[in-house]
Amino acid sequence: MVGVFGALVGVFAFNQLRVVASAMQLLNTNVEIADLTHNVLFRVFLFIVIAGMYWAWLDWALKEK
Repeated sequence: MVGVFGALVGVFAFNQLRVVASAMQLLNTNVEIADLTHNVLFRVFLFIVIAGMYWAWLDWALKEK
């Protein structure tokens, strides 16, 4: 349960950073660049979250008991 809570907090915080970065781009640049930034950040976010979850699971599964 500790891992689940940690993952939820981590993903939520990382997602908030992505949303703020996308909003800042929308406020400071034109719509096309903001859309591109949003799309790139979303894909990077998904990759990092999926890779991070896999790494955490693999690390937990391979620990010697």
